[in-house]
Amino acid sequence: MGNKFKRLAPTIVGIVLAIIVLAFVIVYISQWKLPSWLKSSPKQSASEEPTATPKPSALPTKKPTTKPTATPTPETTSQDAKGPSPSPSYERHETIPILMYFSVSDEEENAAYLSPQHFSEHLECFAERGITTISMRELYDHWENDCPLPAKPLVLTFNDGFHSAYTNALPALTAKGCKATFYLTVEALDEPGYLTTDMVREMLQAGMEIGSRGMANTTLENLSQKLLIYHIKDSKKELEQLFGCPVTTFCYPGGRFSDATVAEVGRAGYSTAVLTFRPEAATPDQGLHTLGRIRIERGCGRKEISKILTGLGY
Repeated sequence: MGNKFKRLAPTIVGIVLAIIVLAFVIVYISQWKLPSWLKSSPKQSASEEPTATPKPSALPTKKPTTKPTATPTPETTSQDAKGPSPSPSYERHETIPILMYFSVSDEEENAAYLSPQHFSEHLECFAERGITTISMRELYDHWENDCPLPAKPLVLTFNDGFHSAYTNALPALTAKGCKATFYLTVEALDEPGYLTTDMVREMLQAGMEIGSRGMANTTLENLSQKLLIYHIKDSKKELEQLFGCPVTTFCYPGGRFSDATVAEVGRAGYSTAVLTFRPEAATPDQGLHTLGRIRIERGCGRKEISKILTGLGY
């Protein structure tokens, strides 16, 4: 019996150790605390594959999110901060001088004809004093639509549409970067001594403005309603069809008008109209269809125009 037990003792010890090891394994498995030597099992490596797949998917999500936030947003804000400064505060000009010229010519037959030399001196004075020439349309937009203007705005206007407006005035204006408004008489176009339609087109391309002075060189204060429409409304339509641009300003022939004339100018769709015999700077209080102008005549050189500009506060 004793010898038999001695032979079975190792077997029993082995069984007991196996049971202890099995119990140990069962305890660890039940608590998901596996020994490190069990982590390389096929089941566990297979279960790690789904947890490893999010890693590559994280790369494409990082790239698009990083680029838009890094490039456009900061650059836009820095450009806005360092970009051009905001437009200056709006300054309203209640008084805007309008100068009235006729012909820029060396001919001495008319006291209203200014020599090309004196006209060049005028433009030089404007530049020296910081004056900027504007159109009648810009004057209207400033008063009615609050469009900003430079510090010293000045309108240059020419009556009648003489040939010298193209040969003498236009080259001087473009050389100095100035603009002007030319009032045309429809029936005088292409007549000797006056502008041709081709000349007017070139002037428009150079940045000049045109207005109407009626169909003919006829004063309007005593005309019938039918004739007023012909000279005021029809002349506007004729010029717009000829040159393909809006005509929004009118000049009373001879400077003469009546209440009926002014009313018809408004009905025809003109935004402004100018007089001949009102030698003062224009203001909205004068009425947009009865604006004053300062007449320039022969002999008005540098000294004389400087005196006029000083009197205007320019």
